[in-house]
Amino acid sequence: MLTQISVGWLSFLVGLFLVISGINLIIKNQNQSFTVRAWYFLPAGFIYSFLSGIIGSMGPILAPFYLNFGLEKEELLGTQAVN
Repeated sequence: MLTQISVGWLSFLVGLFLVISGINLIIKNQNQSFTVRAWYFLPAGFIYSFLSGIIGSMGPILAPFYLNFGLEKEELLGTQAVN
């Protein structure tokens, strides 16, 4: 599977997701753009781990999930530091 993945497209899609998430946060000025339940973190964590293994550091890819789950900025920074 690792030999068949085009990393260029994958990096582009991750970047596009991050840009759209940032724009969404600025435009809506709301705390939550979608509802996140606790079980969402299991599949999101697997996807994050897989992409992180292929591309490298994924940075703030899980930030929209944490924010929409209801974490405050201090809790978000602590959670990302642990990750």
